[in-house]
Amino acid sequence: MTAVHNTATATSSSRSSLSAGNNEDIGEPPLSPSEQVEIELSKARELPSSFMSSLSAWWGSSERASVDSELRLLRRLPFFRTENQPDVAPTASNPNPPTARVSQVPIPTPPSSSTRPTTDKRWINTLTISTPESRSPENKKRAVVLTHGYGAAMGFMYRNWQVMGESAGEIGRSAYAVDWLGMGRSARVDPKELDAGKKATVKERVEKAENFFLESLDSWREAQGIEVMTLIGHSLGGYLSTAYALRYPSRVDRLVLLSPAGIPENPYAPVNSEGVNIEEFEAAGKELTEPQTAAVKGMAKKEGNTTPLEVKDSNHPPSVPGGTTETGEKKRDNIPKPPTGRSRQRQ
Repeated sequence: MTAVHNTATATSSSRSSLSAGNNEDIGEPPLSPSEQVEIELSKARELPSSFMSSLSAWWGSSERASVDSELRLLRRLPFFRTENQPDVAPTASNPNPPTARVSQVPIPTPPSSSTRPTTDKRWINTLTISTPESRSPENKKRAVVLTHGYGAAMGFMYRNWQVMGESAGEIGRSAYAVDWLGMGRSARVDPKELDAGKKATVKERVEKAENFFLESLDSWREAQGIEVMTLIGHSLGGYLSTAYALRYPSRVDRLVLLSPAGIPENPYAPVNSEGVNIEEFEAAGKELTEPQTAAVKGMAKKEGNTTPLEVKDSNHPPSVPGGTTETGEKKRDNIPKPPTGRSRQRQ
């Protein structure tokens, strides 16, 4: 399954190029005839209009459909080239132009974890954006790598590809976007490799899953000849990028997390007597309106603390010492009770 299917649009032609209005929706200038790259594409499917049709489009697809879906996004890059096309040529105005290519980078199959024959092949689907400068032997050792989230593929981040590639090129680095092993257009593996056993503890299951993804990423890094990475991770990719940096700190110089999954609060952040993160609470306080701020300060003065749990709406009057509210009602917890059937009818 390749997650980029969801971005495909219907077309009446089975042949398409890098120009002809494909870049209008993202503000890219049309390419000159010499820059156009002709790509054979099958007709795109209609956008799903229901949950079941969306699930069907997300789950079931052929390799050909996956390739075409990916190419529909790649061709939006003005500097994308197929394997048979030369790199973008330097010019007087741009002596260090980027070139984008997609490839499937072979990685070794771990003998200890493979339950399939040893002939089973593995690869990581990879988008590479490089410049003449970043392709030098020395600069090639340092790169920027973007990883996607759960059940997705690198195509989810296609609107970031161009600026990421150009920015990386400015500092002499190549930029990569990869599909995690088992996702997108990377190789499918035996699901049993992620099975830690029925009697395994949660910790053992987590370690099993982490090893699967982290070791495949490290094998890809070695195959690319990269020594140090700036890792950018979104969602599950943020979690795995963090886990990779903890396991191989010398191989990561920067970590950029985009809505990362499974990342706890900073254990070293200062907290107040109620265990509330002071920095986060103060930052949230800056977003309050003046009446809200006054209410919080008034409560703090009466109760001697300023925890978010003490902030109540109009249906929950501020509490005072002694377990009662200012109106004399018995103090309740801060979770509003669901409306009764009668109150629902009134609403």
